[in-house]
Amino acid sequence: METYKCIKAFALPFFDEDGRMTNGIHEVAKDSVWESSPDYTSNSEIRLYLKEGNSDFEYIDITYKRMEQNFIRVA
Repeated sequence: METYKCIKAFALPFFDEDGRMTNGIHEVAKDSVWESSPDYTSNSEIRLYLKEGNSDFEYIDITYKRMEQNFIRVA
């Protein structure tokens, strides 16, 4: 498992259980800590799933480019 810290806040849309975008927006806060694990899998090589224990998201699905722009690895 790898741990990352958000260094630049950004917003992501909420999706419902059917994968449809809702009107909700989730703010990923600066200094929030997220984990990546082999258990979190993506269907694409350009995407990464991150999970935060205190988030109202079960996980976030972001591109590696956004990952590099907004996170640093801390463990």
